[in-house]
Amino acid sequence: MPKPLVSVISITHNQEDFVGQAVNSVMAQQTNFDYELVVGDDISTDGTRALLTALQAEYPHRIHLRFSDEHLGPLVNFARTYQACRGTYVATLDGDDYWIDPAKLQKQVDLLESRPDHAMCFHSAYVVRDDDALSAPVFRPRPQKSEYDLNDMLKYNFIATCSPLYRRALYESLPNWYYAAPVYDWPLDVLYAMRGTIGYIDEPMAAYRQHGGGIYSGYDQIAKTEVAIAVLEHFHGALGPAYEPAVAASLCAQYCRLSRLHCDNDQWPSARESIRRCLRKIRRGRYLHAPALFKTALHAYAPGIHGLCRWVRSRGGLLHT
Repeated sequence: MPKPLVSVISITHNQEDFVGQAVNSVMAQQTNFDYELVVGDDISTDGTRALLTALQAEYPHRIHLRFSDEHLGPLVNFARTYQACRGTYVATLDGDDYWIDPAKLQKQVDLLESRPDHAMCFHSAYVVRDDDALSAPVFRPRPQKSEYDLNDMLKYNFIATCSPLYRRALYESLPNWYYAAPVYDWPLDVLYAMRGTIGYIDEPMAAYRQHGGGIYSGYDQIAKTEVAIAVLEHFHGALGPAYEPAVAASLCAQYCRLSRLHCDNDQWPSARESIRRCLRKIRRGRYLHAPALFKTALHAYAPGIHGLCRWVRSRGGLLHT
């Protein structure tokens, strides 16, 4: 039986401080199959392109560069790079992240080869701050189990972008709705979850870097929640009525989270607007999580009463908020 080829996608933009570590972590992989690294650079203006060109000269048969002549944005850059992949499987690694286990690809390919029902698999990853220390926290799903499905995937994005391995043949081309999504990773995971289960390996085999210059990791919690809402609203229109209950329930949870974050910052008008947005977007009551929505609305519209309820509860009272 012929060995598979694995394509590794790395998209970059002005990441000269990090991209060398990312590329070298791919080149360090020890496998019994061949792999290629396909890099899509979105018109970097620092030293990223020069560094990538030098690295390609070291590994001319393994590294393939795709330089854009105009700004594409992360999603279009990723989709264009995905289309250039030749592998049986596709792995992803952003230019500011890196892998730490030289057997990462081998372990994931072995899992997918043994489980044809898995459309993809992923693993946990260390969250790395500016000091590059590999320590807690670890980016892993909640709850942890050996496999996940589409309903899990529609709740929130629990897969670090440096960890997935996909079956390339399931999507030779990406659907049109994908190109209008706000981000590239969560919609791709959902697409694959529509074709099979998702395997999980609870080993932190990569480092997910969070820094101020990151496309997503530089956002605060309010901005990240707004992104999650935008993605779910996109799913709401793109996936069709069969997926409406799951998407609507997730939207309700994210709107409640956004309202609570605004409450924590004493941003009361914004907190109330989040509740109104939730009710406008989700018209059918059976999709709402009524207790959570009620508690959040009470906090946003009557913070004094909400605080009193919390005070009574903390003293063993009968009110629970």
